[in-house]
Amino acid sequence: MKKKLFWKFLIAYILIGITSFILISTAGSRLLEKELVDSHSMSLYKEASRIASYQAARYYTRGITLEDTYNNLAALSDFQNSEIWLISTDGEIFLNTEADLESEQAETLENFDPIALGSDYYTVGRFFQHFDSDMLSVMVPVTSNLNIRGYVAIHMPMTDVYQEREALLAQVYLLFLVLFLIFLSVLVLLAFVVNRPLKRIIRGAQEYASGNLTYNINVPSNDEMGYLASTLNYMSDELNKTGEYQRKFVANVSHDFRSPLTSIKGYVEAILDGTIPQEMQERYLNIVLFETDRLNKLTKSMLTLNNIDTKGHFLDITSFDINAVIKDTARSEEHTSELQSPGIIS
Repeated sequence: MKKKLFWKFLIAYILIGITSFILISTAGSRLLEKELVDSHSMSLYKEASRIASYQAARYYTRGITLEDTYNNLAALSDFQNSEIWLISTDGEIFLNTEADLESEQAETLENFDPIALGSDYYTVGRFFQHFDSDMLSVMVPVTSNLNIRGYVAIHMPMTDVYQEREALLAQVYLLFLVLFLIFLSVLVLLAFVVNRPLKRIIRGAQEYASGNLTYNINVPSNDEMGYLASTLNYMSDELNKTGEYQRKFVANVSHDFRSPLTSIKGYVEAILDGTIPQEMQERYLNIVLFETDRLNKLTKSMLTLNNIDTKGHFLDITSFDINAVIKDTARSEEHTSELQSPGIIS
């Protein structure tokens, strides 16, 4: 038997696994990256807000020097693996934790426009074409007396986000592989558990088709397979009983037809060869006629039996003379002894 059903399930399972892997590596990767960007940007925004409201504000109010501010922010940027800037309203970067503190060599951003960043508190890109690769950047204004004195910007390389995303995806892939192998083992186990009784049921169906209705399907379980096997066994038993009834019926019908046919044949032959004298032929012709009527009744009875399962048929109850039936039966059996001893006919 070809295991077509098992291979169909296996191919379908593999296709589902491949599709799931593709979805994880594409849509799942994008969703995970967006979630990481949102998480890191929120963390950077909170940190930038604290710097803007405390250290940068103190610098603008001459509470601390630029060098002290630089030292504090440099230590923080090393801890966060980020780059912290203080930017003037004109786009001049007068403090960059990734560069030496040299105010006379301050760099100015071209086309600096905070409004161009939109309403979001973060942006992903080159930040006014300053960087050579994408950065996750947040920028918070530094206010004093309701006036914007400058901006605090924190930049994180997107490569860090990508590496974190790949690390998380590697764990997801590993978990997916483990689950895939576990479910594959369950599928193989189920196929083995289902395939064995299914093979027995198919073997039983083949035996029944070949005429062996005594074959028993042995599936000792209480599940659907066991119920199917017991149902098929019951069906084969009923079919076997029906076959026995048919064979007995045919044997009985053959016997019932043989008796009147033998009588008719015997009397006709006896009349033709002169064994029965002419003056007694009428008597035996009446017996032949009786046997013919008997055959006709048997034929009608068989037709009635053929329609016995049809609804709407009722028994035809009539009165009859049982003595006449007995006499006619005895008269039809007289030919046996009379034909064997022709000398007693008178």
